[in-house]
Amino acid sequence: MILELAHFFAIEVNGFLTSYSYENSHIAQLSDDKLILSPNLIYTASHLAEGDHTLIAFGTAFGHLKVCQYDLIDGKLLEPMEVGQRKGAVFSIELLLFSENDKRLVAACEDRSISIYRLLANQSSWEPFLNLNSEVFSARIWCVRACPLFGIAAVGEDCKLVYWPDWTEPTKMRVFDTLHHGRNCWSLDFQSSGQSHHIVTGGNDGGVKSIKLTFKSSLTTSGSVKCIDLSPNAENAADFPRHILLITADACIVAMDSGKLFALHLGGSRVQLGSLPFRHYSVSALSNRKLVFGGLEGKLVFFDLNSDGQSTTLHQIQHLSLQSSKIMHLHWLKQDHMLLVSLHESQIAILRRADDHLYQPFCRLQMPTNAWPEENYWTNCATENEEDGLLLVGTRNGTLLLYSLNRLAEGETIGPEWVGAKSHRKEGCASVNWHAEGAVFLSLGRSTPAELRSWAIARGSDGIALQAQDLIRNPAGCTHISRLELHPQRLLLGFRSNFFAVIQDSASLSFAQENLLFLQECGGSKRSWDFHPLGPTFAWINKRTVNFSSSPFRVLGHRLAKISQNPISDLDNHSVAIQEIF
Repeated sequence: MILELAHFFAIEVNGFLTSYSYENSHIAQLSDDKLILSPNLIYTASHLAEGDHTLIAFGTAFGHLKVCQYDLIDGKLLEPMEVGQRKGAVFSIELLLFSENDKRLVAACEDRSISIYRLLANQSSWEPFLNLNSEVFSARIWCVRACPLFGIAAVGEDCKLVYWPDWTEPTKMRVFDTLHHGRNCWSLDFQSSGQSHHIVTGGNDGGVKSIKLTFKSSLTTSGSVKCIDLSPNAENAADFPRHILLITADACIVAMDSGKLFALHLGGSRVQLGSLPFRHYSVSALSNRKLVFGGLEGKLVFFDLNSDGQSTTLHQIQHLSLQSSKIMHLHWLKQDHMLLVSLHESQIAILRRADDHLYQPFCRLQMPTNAWPEENYWTNCATENEEDGLLLVGTRNGTLLLYSLNRLAEGETIGPEWVGAKSHRKEGCASVNWHAEGAVFLSLGRSTPAELRSWAIARGSDGIALQAQDLIRNPAGCTHISRLELHPQRLLLGFRSNFFAVIQDSASLSFAQENLLFLQECGGSKRSWDFHPLGPTFAWINKRTVNFSSSPFRVLGHRLAKISQNPISDLDNHSVAIQEIF
């Protein structure tokens, strides 16, 4: 720490303090003796210069917060004053002059608490002033910084940045999950240059990022999220929402654990539509007005769906049972003329719509099982190339299987045209897509960090096959991706730590960080979620509530060589903008 450019001192982790002077580019130790600040380990310290002396605040490994006075002239250290004690180690501390008669100390501790103490001019001891709500952190807080003008900011092990802009409104905060690719965030500071004010952070990805403060309006917690509580009544206290499906930009269908079906609308209305003949588990597929649910014991239920965004109705048209213990995945084919049904027993059934508009078993797709054990070997994603009549499926053990839809025949079992054994790691394949503009298949691995592969179609004398093209690891900095969807000018990249991410310009498949378009915090709930591109609208389940968001955070800013001094557009009238500076 440098004191008025003439003195600085070093604090060792074992509690010793050594003071130095700096003059004419020469550093000299002021005393041969090391001063003892504390007998306990010291992880962090801060100082506040006051004329010929300075105040030194430090936190120990056992939660002690102390302040002592150091005389710059005599080199004497007064007995430390106990400010308070917290649970666990003190990882970060900040001592500041809030006003002429008001000193404040801000400390972040191992129990994920941020405590503020105050010392007024007419007082002789520090007193507790404020405890900030830091429960938003899911891991340890590494650094906290405070400024009388800008407020308080903290970063932590879970790579969150939490910003409290107003000292008088400690419940108002802004949470960022987007920094440093989820690889830990170690430090931050406030920076001012003319009329430009920033929070600058450093992370374990080797990057430094800047968040510009515009002060256009007071900050609140994330965007406009509509929460609809689905807590059951006393008759069924254990029920909860399990599966969600967005049917329009304004409405979704929710399947409860009990099998009950509800229609929820962005305006807040809730209507029960009926019940499924199975409980605890369900998968679904939607195409035009055709909606199908699958569950345990191989049961399928088909519905006709009508929804105008204000009201939703379901008309059950068919109930079918296949010989299976569990239906793993459903996918419509040939414009809902056929339905792919993935079964738990390493089998794929194809259903076809008959003249009476009911679906009946048509044929089976063979899944090679001699090379791998049956556990974790089922289809959990599929995509269709209608022009070439090709079907690509991805399995839970990372294998890709390519089938020709032109070979399907009633009552037959059709083998794959090509088998991509272990195309992804043991975590399996999360999603497959046909990218028409690039004429390639895309397959997404479930591993962390995520991996995205592209596959070109190759035709030869031995038949048709797929050839691996590009491999993109950690696309757009996403540490985990649970689903990939292609929409016009939109590319959906499932979860990115605790939020959804959307990439722009799907035609060029540009996964660069600067093409990140939308973010939506979701509290880490990974049970069930869905996305509709027209809003864009996100819907997700968090405990007993269904959450809608029709205005996710728009991310602006690009990779720059240095901090830009030019004004940056605000985040849809929120008060910050993100820049990545290197």
